[in-house]
Amino acid sequence: MWGPLLALFGATPGRSYVELTGDQLVVRFGFLFHHSFPLAGIEGGGRRSWPWLYGVGWRSNFVGVIGLIGSRSGVVEIRFRQRRSLWMLLRFNRLAVSLEDPEAFLEALAKAA
Repeated sequence: MWGPLLALFGATPGRSYVELTGDQLVVRFGFLFHHSFPLAGIEGGGRRSWPWLYGVGWRSNFVGVIGLIGSRSGVVEIRFRQRRSLWMLLRFNRLAVSLEDPEAFLEALAKAA
């Protein structure tokens, strides 16, 4: 349903991913979000719900959570040790992302951190 709208901003499966590389977590969600975070700054991660009311796409509650959501299923929350700034406007300490295989990611994150 939301696929065509997300695709307009590049949020296609090929341009949307979460990757653990060396000592970095690389997160990309279309053209609007492509950032790397040091693994040392990550406190942990876990599954979380994402109600329909929260919507899909690039989301924020403006009090600590940024969501990069392509689907309401398979959502994982990554918790950072300290608040981070994004685009000098948003301060967050939790990043929610929807993944195809959330359990495998959480296992890899636990090993890497």
